Amino acid sequence: MLSIEKAKALKEAGLLREWEPGDFFVLGWGADEAEPEVQVCHEGHSGRFYGDEEDIWLPSLSQLLEEIKARGYTWEMGTGMVHGGPLDPVMRQAGYWCEAFLGNKLAHRVTRAETPEDAAAGVLLAILRRDETYCAVGK
Repeated sequence: MLSIEKAKALKEAGLLREWEPGDFFVLGWGADEAEPEVQVCHEGHSGRFYGDEEDIWLPSLSQLLEEIKARGYTWEMGTGMVHGGPLDPVMRQAGYWCEAFLGNKLAHRVTRAETPEDAAAGVLLAILRRDETYCAVGK
């Protein structure tokens, strides 16, 4: 599941979505607790039902990848082996990586994340922020 920290950053960067049944979220007033309670949007309700602007949507991996694709990018994801830069062609790391491409040109990369959702969220954040950084290591 996506970290609340990344979900907050996505929201601050402008990621908006009308929640659908089955979507996960955290009530804004509880998001800063040590272990915030994750809620589920139920059938017959939407983001408008819960509606507080402070509430934080926790997109799934498939939703994050859909958001990347909706912005005109293709993506690749993996674990363990990561392509490096010109001085370090291949790095072996624990964790997950995600890359986004415009056409066949690498646009954004996250090379270290604890979950696949956090890796995809890091790339989506770079896209939303229009970050021109080639490699957002650990972000």
